[in-house]
Amino acid sequence: MTGAHGFNLNELHHSLCSHIMTPAKTCIDLSKRCCDEATQARLRKQEVSNSTLAPITSLSSVYVEVRIDLFVYSTMYPILKEVLHKSMHGPLHLHCRNLHVCMLPLCNTVELLELLNATGVRMIELYSKTLDELNTILPVMVKFRSLRSLKLLCCFDSIQRPTPGTEDAMKKFTTIIRQLRSLKELNLRSSSLAGCLQQLLGGIQEPLESLELGHCDLLPVDLYYLSKSLHISTLKKLDLRGHNLSAHLLLPFLQLLAAISSSLLYLDIRLCWLSDHTLSVLVPALCRCSHLRCLVLSMNPLSFQALKSLFQNCLQLQDLQLVVYSYPQDCYVNGTFFFIDTEKRNRLLAELQEILAKAGGGQTLYGRRECPFSKIQST
Repeated sequence: MTGAHGFNLNELHHSLCSHIMTPAKTCIDLSKRCCDEATQARLRKQEVSNSTLAPITSLSSVYVEVRIDLFVYSTMYPILKEVLHKSMHGPLHLHCRNLHVCMLPLCNTVELLELLNATGVRMIELYSKTLDELNTILPVMVKFRSLRSLKLLCCFDSIQRPTPGTEDAMKKFTTIIRQLRSLKELNLRSSSLAGCLQQLLGGIQEPLESLELGHCDLLPVDLYYLSKSLHISTLKKLDLRGHNLSAHLLLPFLQLLAAISSSLLYLDIRLCWLSDHTLSVLVPALCRCSHLRCLVLSMNPLSFQALKSLFQNCLQLQDLQLVVYSYPQDCYVNGTFFFIDTEKRNRLLAELQEILAKAGGGQTLYGRRECPFSKIQST
């Protein structure tokens, strides 16, 4: 089985399993050795109970902390559960930093969170959970005082299909998420959140630094809320990929850009149906984002002239290091998006490079056919 970007998903799964199984087997082996050593020590102690010899040092009194990122699937959960149990009392203590949970039943997910050490967990990523399931999982997360990043991908479908208990479930969610005091990054990509953003984020009391809302079917009211929310003064990363910013979201997006212009470092608006006209409207607002470091514009149907104008204007942004964009429409044969005119592409990209060279920014330009993306990146 091969993924959309060309990597083999079976190989990826095997790699992740190997990543987990190596420390897992080590932990189990050490635990068995520790038990054997403890048994032998008790026997020796009985034999020399009246001796004045110094006490025997037990292996169980020494331990090593291993900080690890866990990618958990249902197939590997049984051995991981055993490892975490043994880790509590064995010489090898596994401390999870980043937790990725995929295709794991709700009961196992809760059990896994309960087994993890309360300190050190910085990021948790969950897939395809309903609101009721999240309300069962989140209370267990409260113990993770260092939790900084929470990724809830493909969740919240129940919001768009209301039931009598939906409103109560949402209130419970906002009450629980309020207790995650260290939370700075929230990723809700591919969740159906149309018109619900204020209700969803209303429980967060501390301002966020990163908000990823790609493919969330947002409405103007959602962007208007965000532009006036408590997160505006601190928001450094904003991901709105997959929203049509050339239509009814354009005005609220412009207001949002103006509100976050002083703090924004990273903006992802790929696949947002940006036309040349829309980009020309956005350029002045983008240029006011004085600290912007990365701008992602790929998968938008832009012409060479539109990109050229963008680069000429954005060169005034001294902190800008990376612009990601698709090859301009002019590079494709007969207006299709399948075949690139290599000679024309090279000529257009060389002209863009000349713009950068004249600006003295010390920047380089290169293309990647397979995406097809090109990048402008500072050296």
